[in-house]
Amino acid sequence: MRNERYYAGILGALGVGEDNGVPDPAWRHEEYLKAIYDALRDTPKLPPATQADNGKVAMIVDGVWSKVTIPAANGVSF
Repeated sequence: MRNERYYAGILGALGVGEDNGVPDPAWRHEEYLKAIYDALRDTPKLPPATQADNGKVAMIVDGVWSKVTIPAANGVSF
């Protein structure tokens, strides 16, 4: 049951679901899970994707993840 709270927290830190934090670790494996949560919580998130984003890629622009379309090269689209 506690592991599920850590997994939910990790997913929340990734931006998938709600980030409700994680409990204080009581066991060694919980310390590892909390370390993963802490590292992810402080990392920039990818922007949410919508159907309008089809054909775009994620790229860092001015230090932030952005959705961009790769330009054609020699008449070939990517």
